[in-house]
Amino acid sequence: MLPACISNELTLDDDPIIRYTKAAQTVFVQLTKDAPTITPTSTELPTLTAEPPTPTPTTTTPTLTPEPSLTATAEIQPTPTDTDPNELIDKAQLVLYAPQVDQIYSPGGIFEAQVGFRNVGPNTWNSGYSLRFLNGNSFEAAGKYTLESFGSQTIVAPGAEVAITIPAMTAPTEPGTYVSNWCFYNNREEQGLPPQCFYIVSFQIIVQQ
Repeated sequence: MLPACISNELTLDDDPIIRYTKAAQTVFVQLTKDAPTITPTSTELPTLTAEPPTPTPTTTTPTLTPEPSLTATAEIQPTPTDTDPNELIDKAQLVLYAPQVDQIYSPGGIFEAQVGFRNVGPNTWNSGYSLRFLNGNSFEAAGKYTLESFGSQTIVAPGAEVAITIPAMTAPTEPGTYVSNWCFYNNREEQGLPPQCFYIVSFQIIVQQ
């Protein structure tokens, strides 16, 4: 006995594989329809500027100028000249002094004064050297006492000594303290030059009743 005939014939839509394929196509079409339209835009690439080449350092060799050669020359020495006529050359050291400072005298009293010098300079003293009054109270003495007339010797070589004596001085008549200033002079008058004072000595006395 034959099976009963199937009255309904199978169609392509009844195939499950075909139905799945069609459904997938429908979804793809729908997604494509709903998607926004994207217009491609062109992006400008930045223009590249070529960097300048790095300068290559150059080395300049300086030109050396030769220094002039030094020629040894003899040193020029100053020409000796005469001694300055105003230069003080004479020197003395006091070795004797009388009367003592603040020696007391009566008004109008007479006394003797004496000084002694050592020659510590380069010159030899001669008879023209003298002790001369400068200022203060002269005690009535003369103004000048030379080695020739009042010195213990007239020629005094370097290192030697001489004493000069003032034989009479007179004390003032009024009480008080008095000073008499004197100086030892050289004898440049013989050379036509003014004499030079090179050692000052003072006599100081007291006058009492």
